Amino acid sequence: FGNTLTPNHAFTIDDIKSGLEARGMRVQRVSGVRVFHDYMHSDVRERLWEDQATFLELELRYSLDPVHQQMARYVHFVCTKE
Repeated sequence: FGNTLTPNHAFTIDDIKSGLEARGMRVQRVSGVRVFHDYMHSDVRERLWEDQATFLELELRYSLDPVHQQMARYVHFVCTKE
């Protein structure tokens, strides 16, 4: 399947949380990465990049919303060992 970060089998955020917790990790924070960037038409994306601060602010705002996290290209977990 080549060099890709896309898994052969996608896991839900709850699947990952459960797996981490089963291994003694405590999930402190979850955030989505590239929540809407990849879904936008290239023309719209280019216009948003003209104001990078606004684009970043939008990504950061939606990255913390559980509904939008499910759509993110990647999901970042911050954990501590119990």
